[in-house]
Amino acid sequence: PGGPPPPPPPPPLAHDDWSPTVPMALESAYKQKLGAEPAFTNWAQTRNSPPFVGTLDYVFVSEGCRAIDLLPLPTTMPREDGVAKGGSLKGALKRFYGGPFPTLEEPSDHFMVGATIELP
Repeated sequence: PGGPPPPPPPPPLAHDDWSPTVPMALESAYKQKLGAEPAFTNWAQTRNSPPFVGTLDYVFVSEGCRAIDLLPLPTTMPREDGVAKGGSLKGALKRFYGGPFPTLEEPSDHFMVGATIELP
């Protein structure tokens, strides 16, 4: 959160006329309600590689929609010792937790994202 903007998408291949366009503006429900994206939604590591920690999962809403409730997600990045503060999360995510995931308590390396949305 608060870092540099993501890089633009790569240019299309010469034989591919597809373009990454969206006909309407979309907004992240988490950023709309909390003012920032979650610290991370994925914490994974494969053998002999460094861990990946980042936000990969989003709930997007269109204009006029309002996020009124969100599933809790981590609010800080993990420390060097593999612990992050996660607020009122359940299971392995309760208050403090260690990763990378999956673990016996948290069966996916992606945290569940979700929002209650008020429609216009």
